[in-house]
Amino acid sequence: MNQLLLIQKVNDDQHFSETASEDFSFPLKTEEDLQRMEDNLEDHKMRMRMYNFSEVKGKKGFLALRVRGVMMDAVRRMFPQAIEMEINAVARKWFISARDRDGGRHRRFNSTTAKPTPAEDVSAQVRKLSAEVHSLRRQLQQEPGNEPAAGRAPTQRPPRLYYYEDGPTCFRCGGTGHIQVECRVRIDHLAYRKGQPAALSPSYKNK
Repeated sequence: MNQLLLIQKVNDDQHFSETASEDFSFPLKTEEDLQRMEDNLEDHKMRMRMYNFSEVKGKKGFLALRVRGVMMDAVRRMFPQAIEMEINAVARKWFISARDRDGGRHRRFNSTTAKPTPAEDVSAQVRKLSAEVHSLRRQLQQEPGNEPAAGRAPTQRPPRLYYYEDGPTCFRCGGTGHIQVECRVRIDHLAYRKGQPAALSPSYKNK
């Protein structure tokens, strides 16, 4: 708790010489004072929950603290050519691991992370995909009329029969109920069935 009071005091006060903790005060004068401050700020998890660089998500921002000005002055003494943008870029990296309050970032990560799919669901997806591929292949083999036999070889296509009320019509004898390849009508009866004179039929002459 002491380190939180210290940081808040530094942010609010105009002078660093005011006492912020019972253990030490600013400005630090000895190496022992610096070590005591480091010991108080050792609680890394507490700092991650309380501060980030730009004061977002309900946290306090390091960008607005007076201690940031002290840091900038110290860096410029060692590196006179360093600009503020470069120093801020380095300082931002200190807060990369800062967690959201109440574990908000952890919840968002869990909600967007893909969960492992059970083996049963994988098998079902594979079967569904196989069925879709098979359907697409059949469509590619068919004509625009979407006739199932269009993609087959001529010898594999079933005969196209036109059925009426009495069944198919035979083109050989003119009868119904069968087709030409199944016709069992005698040749000498064909002329009689087609309405020709019976004298033309050989069987009629033998009578």
